[in-house]
Amino acid sequence: MPLGSAPLYIDSLATFTDKLVDLYNRDYKSGDHGTPEDQFRRYMALCGLGDLNYASVLDAGCGVGLFYDYLQDQLDSFQYIGVDVSERAIRVAIEHEPTIDFRQGNLLETTLDEPVDFVIANGLLTLKFGEDDMIAYRNQLLIHLFSLCSKGLAINFLSPRSPHKDEQHYLYFDAGETLNACLKITPHVVLRHDYEEGHFTVYLYH
Repeated sequence: MPLGSAPLYIDSLATFTDKLVDLYNRDYKSGDHGTPEDQFRRYMALCGLGDLNYASVLDAGCGVGLFYDYLQDQLDSFQYIGVDVSERAIRVAIEHEPTIDFRQGNLLETTLDEPVDFVIANGLLTLKFGEDDMIAYRNQLLIHLFSLCSKGLAINFLSPRSPHKDEQHYLYFDAGETLNACLKITPHVVLRHDYEEGHFTVYLYH
């Protein structure tokens, strides 16, 4: 994707998320998860990044705040910021948790007063809009999200090894190529392709 095309992708993603939220509100389907078990498994894999207990976390692409609910169930204490491009999703998240720091905005333009410990990015690059090559946009997003944390970033992708590929609607990234892209950002990288067929998660550490 030419980086000038990124706003078009981001606008399309916002529109798609708005529609899901209008249909499903705070149901797991608002995050485009097939089942609650899929959602839980992906959250577990993302949290394998490190010890999030008593840590500060940026939920990049937070949707309606379902990952915040998951962290509440799993952790004793944590500091949380959620950012999503969908105005509708953020409105629902704030209605449910009015004291939590939810922000509407483009993640590529997101800034923080100080880095969080960890950035968690779930499903940011799974949807396909048009025929643009998304590798340049993915790389730019990886670099920016990694700059927002002091300890590590976890981000997940769809794998072309999926037995149920839908290339008309979804994006698939080669795990090896993605790993190499991450290694250009930091030498401290872990790739997990073990928790769900057709999905993988990458951890990048400072």
